[in-house]
Amino acid sequence: MKKMDHSKTIRNIAVVLVISAITAVLAYVLRIYVARTYSVEDYGLLYAMLAFFSFVIIIVDAGLFQSVIKKVAEYRARKDEQSIKNLFYTAFIIQTIFAVLLAVILILFSNYINIHFFHNTNVLLFYVLIFWILTYPLSYFVIAYMLGYEKTTWWAIAELIKIIGILLISIIAYQFTPNIIAVGIGYALTNILVGVIFFIINIKFFIPLKFRFKFRLIFPELFTYGVYIIIGSFASIILAQTDTLMITYLLGLKEAGIYQAAVPLASILVTVITPITAVLLSRMSNLWAQKKKREMETLFVLFQKYILIFILPVTLILALFSNLVITVLFSSQYVAATNPLILLSFAFMISAMSAILMYTLISIGEAKKVMYIVVFGAIVNVIGCYFLIHVFRITGAAISTLIASIIMFAMLRYHLGKKIAIDVEYRTLFKTIFATTVFIITIYFCKRVITANYLIEAALCILIAGALYILTLFITGVVTKEDVLFVKKIARKS
Repeated sequence: MKKMDHSKTIRNIAVVLVISAITAVLAYVLRIYVARTYSVEDYGLLYAMLAFFSFVIIIVDAGLFQSVIKKVAEYRARKDEQSIKNLFYTAFIIQTIFAVLLAVILILFSNYINIHFFHNTNVLLFYVLIFWILTYPLSYFVIAYMLGYEKTTWWAIAELIKIIGILLISIIAYQFTPNIIAVGIGYALTNILVGVIFFIINIKFFIPLKFRFKFRLIFPELFTYGVYIIIGSFASIILAQTDTLMITYLLGLKEAGIYQAAVPLASILVTVITPITAVLLSRMSNLWAQKKKREMETLFVLFQKYILIFILPVTLILALFSNLVITVLFSSQYVAATNPLILLSFAFMISAMSAILMYTLISIGEAKKVMYIVVFGAIVNVIGCYFLIHVFRITGAAISTLIASIIMFAMLRYHLGKKIAIDVEYRTLFKTIFATTVFIITIYFCKRVITANYLIEAALCILIAGALYILTLFITGVVTKEDVLFVKKIARKS
């Protein structure tokens, strides 16, 4: 049997992972900047509104972002470039129409939403974020092109530019309007920035504007497929944002602000994995279109192994040192987020693994199953949040999110296992857990021995523990000589 070469895909993942790590760091710099510059209430208001508008973005997207990426793989296999261009422009026009219609509706109900849900009388931030929604199609128009053509590195760079743009524009805008609206302006203008930059970079594809608006490219096939994506995405946002929105409604902006100190720290696991799932969706869609099922299975196993190696120690650091992490990064005002961070660390670790399962299912045309699973998970989370927040306050929201994440993971894994072989290598799993245990014990020991500035102490502890972690992975055979040679091969080709 011919040996399957996934070096190009893994090389793309490695590059995307590095860029995503930088993006994640800058995203937390933005969070910390907002938390330390504005009040807890303002911090809570901004991220509660962003949670609200994440639902609006799903409707604007209309499920076309993922649907178009999948369809492009089919057109590329037939070498039909003109249909690809028609598809992109048709999707862009439809998304723009949806954005305008939703903007009008939100403006009409802006006062009611701000007063009754956000407990806020100043609607200016709300209006600024409506403009952010209007610019969404421009950004994702060019990003969908890059993913459709498997230019995943450029996609990761686009996400990096976004976070840099939001941070810089927010700081500049603060000089003219020293309130939370400055951050909203950062979000609103960044989509335009990214859209223009990557339109110019890929101008040979987009110009000349020789395309035809063909609704039949969208309806009924992509529209039907997109409806599953919309419902599934809507449920995903409910799953991810229900806790923040219900805390805002039931407990107020201050509690929402405290909880939002835990969420971004725990979600670092999903933040880093998200660009990798973009590589996965793009590559798996192409392999499925080429009927290369065996290659999909080997690639999936590879994904599982190395993502677990990465996220397990990060999860335990966040869980075991939650109080210290929150105090250092956000200040003692947010220390009440300690228990939620412990629970959310495990919830988001499970969600990160679920994302791999979810996007693999979508890539093989099982968006409908994904929709049902995510909807069920969202319902569990909504019901859990409602009852548990009343009993345990913000910790109750984290408990509910963890329960829903476990249920979803089990269901996604079961359904994907019926389509492709996804056997768990239990020996490798237990060896990875053992290596992670060595990692955590080493950190504890280093903290007792090393006395220095907390940043230097943290860096030294993680460096020493990380070296022992890698060594343990080698000794136990989780990482082999062949893996090292494979990485060297990738590096030489990069």
